Amino acid sequence: MGLWRGPTPEATQDYDVELSVDETLQVDRNLCFLETLEAPSLSVQDQINSLRAEICEYYPDEKLLRIKLVGTHLILEVSQAPPPNMKAVELRLRSLQLCPTTI
Repeated sequence: MGLWRGPTPEATQDYDVELSVDETLQVDRNLCFLETLEAPSLSVQDQINSLRAEICEYYPDEKLLRIKLVGTHLILEVSQAPPPNMKAVELRLRSLQLCPTTI
């Protein structure tokens, strides 16, 4: 289930949000690396949140992956580095929270 914490968002507005995920991201469980990405997306199907985004950079010392979802950069803690030829990532999560932030 995806949960928005804050006032009802307007579809025409841009928001700075914090993405909170309670699951450990593990390859072949809830994290898949992709060779191509037609378009970034965030969707829900059969109560599973699917997030597809472009890979920007991997930080090996911290095991952090920076991804870009429709102009927004997200930092994820991952269990392993993406293979060199992978350009995108898909997360399949049972639960996530989007919380608007103030900068």
